[in-house]
Amino acid sequence: VLFLGVIIVKIIYLWQIIKLARMPIVLAVIPIFLIGVLFAIRTGAEFSLLNFIWGFSILFIIEIAASFANDYFDYESDKHNKQFGFSGGSGVLLTYPEMLPFAKWASIFMFLSALCLTVIFVQIYSFPIWTIAYIGIAIFFCWFYTAPPFRFVYRGYGEIPHFLAGIMFPGWGYLILTKTISIDLLIFAIRFGF
Repeated sequence: VLFLGVIIVKIIYLWQIIKLARMPIVLAVIPIFLIGVLFAIRTGAEFSLLNFIWGFSILFIIEIAASFANDYFDYESDKHNKQFGFSGGSGVLLTYPEMLPFAKWASIFMFLSALCLTVIFVQIYSFPIWTIAYIGIAIFFCWFYTAPPFRFVYRGYGEIPHFLAGIMFPGWGYLILTKTISIDLLIFAIRFGF
């Protein structure tokens, strides 16, 4: 009976971790990433399944880490919010405040993992070194969207990270196939930022 109780508790916490990741938001970035991949192919780049898997994995990890970090740093304000699926947090930490340390440290671990994977990706596939800075900028804005000292969203600057994400998601899809960012890509992607 004790063993069964432990299994049930673990399943409950696993489900809460999945909810904390806010998968609808994570899945919503996939189409805009794929648009960048398709734009690269349309402009003459050859599709590489390995580059695609590496790039997608890095983006996926960053998005989940951002959900964890945002829920962690929004804990106090979420007490006064309603959850709407795409905004207002997941509500998990309000119900299970003992998961606060998990949310914080899992997000840090995942952001660092994404950065390490990017460094390895750059080394293995001979990408320009600035590719690491590209991902570093994404991580910076994901973390400080709600984290002190910048807390962009609380100071009225939350649109800046969203604008950049709208450009960087298709840009990342393009970059992983072309090893560059072109002016054509920027002109194409800026509409997603808006």
